[in-house]
Amino acid sequence: MMKSSLESVVLHAKILNMGSSKALLALAMDPPKLSGIRRAVANLKEVGAITIDCQGENESFNEFDGDWTYLGEVMAGLPIDLRFGRLIMMGHVFGLLEETIIIAAGLSTKSP
Repeated sequence: MMKSSLESVVLHAKILNMGSSKALLALAMDPPKLSGIRRAVANLKEVGAITIDCQGENESFNEFDGDWTYLGEVMAGLPIDLRFGRLIMMGHVFGLLEETIIIAAGLSTKSP
């Protein structure tokens, strides 16, 4: 888990239906901080990989959970950062796949 992004771990756990990401990651040998899990879930919701989940009578926002979306399932299968995966998916939708792949490749390289 130290080599993978927390967003990727949370998304794969959602797709594999392994329960709450907070509870699952608490079982890890070196569990991440709650703020890291909260940030990872917020990032996944921001890119549309998981849904915004509200629970209870007062519709309180659940900051640690949400269900995976089709977009999230596709992005989980791509070996790139989730934001670049969304960029490529939107490029495909709008008929600009080749251009968005080039942009994502350029943005993903580290400057010397």
